[in-house]
Amino acid sequence: MFKTLSISNEARKLISLGLLCVFLAYIYFQDKKLKELTNIKLHEKPALTVAKVLWFEKRNKQVTKIGIEYNYNNIAHYNTYETNRYNYLQKKMRGKYFPLIVHADSPSLCKLLILPKDFEEFHLDFPDSLQWLLQDN
Repeated sequence: MFKTLSISNEARKLISLGLLCVFLAYIYFQDKKLKELTNIKLHEKPALTVAKVLWFEKRNKQVTKIGIEYNYNNIAHYNTYETNRYNYLQKKMRGKYFPLIVHADSPSLCKLLILPKDFEEFHLDFPDSLQWLLQDN
């Protein structure tokens, strides 16, 4: 009734590799889409607070995970923040406080404001108090 299809080992490897590539591309674009949605939400109802940088964890050559703590509406929040920026500033940032944009209704959605580009995104002026970050880099 059904004819058995014979596939060589090389063809199986190619099919497996192709499926793996499709899966990885799907994960990559889902992650990118999630980051874009988070950014859009932050622009809808932004609120400004201050976060303390607790720790850094290097995920790979480009991505660093940052542990932060902050208060919003008198509630303490601990969060992790993944970024491909600030790697060269890790030693300067640990234990310091930085402006943080949170979503007013969902404060777990957040973005650290560290470099001038971060402030520009929210139409805020880069504060003189953070000029020390731009020196010796």
